[in-house]
Amino acid sequence: MNMYAFKVFLKTFTLSYCVSFTLYTITVWAVNGFDLNASNNGIYPRGENAVYILNEACTVNMLENRTNEDMIADFNYCLQMHKELNGAHK
Repeated sequence: MNMYAFKVFLKTFTLSYCVSFTLYTITVWAVNGFDLNASNNGIYPRGENAVYILNEACTVNMLENRTNEDMIADFNYCLQMHKELNGAHK
């Protein structure tokens, strides 16, 4: 195989590999409904200071440097997530 043929082969192989990988990725996303957060296991963080755990708990960091408004907003986030994920409209 001469050098020209090798370069053509390498370009063709690289292009077909990239196209195959792209099509595979699109197919996997389509099968999973494009839900990139599907593997959250019921854990929904809100920044670095709050986490809602589906049907279990709401954890809010109550550090000295946090204002009451920030903590209330985090609690409200947990309540909103609970309502949305459980279909509650109370």
